[in-house]
Amino acid sequence: MSTNSNDSMWLLEKLYSAVVPICTLGIIFFAFAFRKWKRTPGDDWCVVEGRVQQAKVIEGKGRDLGKYGVIAYSYFVNEYQSGEYTRSFLREDSATHFVSALKDKKIQVHYNPKNPAIPNLKEDKLERLVLADKDT
Repeated sequence: MSTNSNDSMWLLEKLYSAVVPICTLGIIFFAFAFRKWKRTPGDDWCVVEGRVQQAKVIEGKGRDLGKYGVIAYSYFVNEYQSGEYTRSFLREDSATHFVSALKDKKIQVHYNPKNPAIPNLKEDKLERLVLADKDT
């Protein structure tokens, strides 16, 4: 009977010694993959100052009953470039506040260094401008 328990212990030790390193490597892999996945376009792009040229609120169509704050902006990299950013809102007053807070404001535009015509705006930076406008 002691032979069976020794065999069981030996098997458990072997399984444990194989499972722990595999799980550790799996956790490291998934942590790395999650960090890569979580990154947004523009995290490692160049940044230039731009300016919001137009800002408007539009209504969703069909089943989409939401409101959208749309800003059009320009920035200069070798020549003038432009982009558009849209954010959805449930309420029209929130969308109106968003666009009025950003109209004619300077903004940070991230652009692809390989193709400056591909811009990206960071939501957290826009939100700071909107909140700063609310404080004034």
